[in-house]
Amino acid sequence: MPIKTITNLTKFLQPMGKKTNLELLLLYGFILERNPFDSIELRISLSDKDFFFQEKKRFMIECEKTTEITFPIFYYKYPKELYEFLRFCITNVSDLGSSELSDFNFNDENNYEIEKIIRKLVLFSCEKSLKNYSKKISGEKILGSLNSNFLISKNQKMALKQCKCEKKIIQRLSTNL
Repeated sequence: MPIKTITNLTKFLQPMGKKTNLELLLLYGFILERNPFDSIELRISLSDKDFFFQEKKRFMIECEKTTEITFPIFYYKYPKELYEFLRFCITNVSDLGSSELSDFNFNDENNYEIEKIIRKLVLFSCEKSLKNYSKKISGEKILGSLNSNFLISKNQKMALKQCKCEKKIIQRLSTNL
């Protein structure tokens, strides 16, 4: 029986749905190097050392949210809500003025100082994540060497490829800030 080559990625992915590489790896045993749905997760939480922590926590509970939110970061984009939540996290009394938290506009991108702090926070998070990858065995060297003495299974190769894809997403995010 001849094997058909897949020419249309959309038709191929449609039955599986929009899945990240990690989901594809766990469910079907493969990953796609240029998966448009591939993402990493970035978890952001309110600091309990924040002077307004209790007030912010109460506000989040009223909004039926938690003080810790996970955001998907895609290769070409990241959610607007990530920046909105970071603005909320770093807002202080001087930013609020006479406004209440519920009246404050966290969509506003015009405060240069807040935006600068947000970029530093995201960049710090990216650098921290990249350092965690460098502590592992260099997957690029293993995958790149055809005449390698390393004997690794198909699943280990896939896991290394997944790490490589995740690193690309983090590096792209940090260079685009």
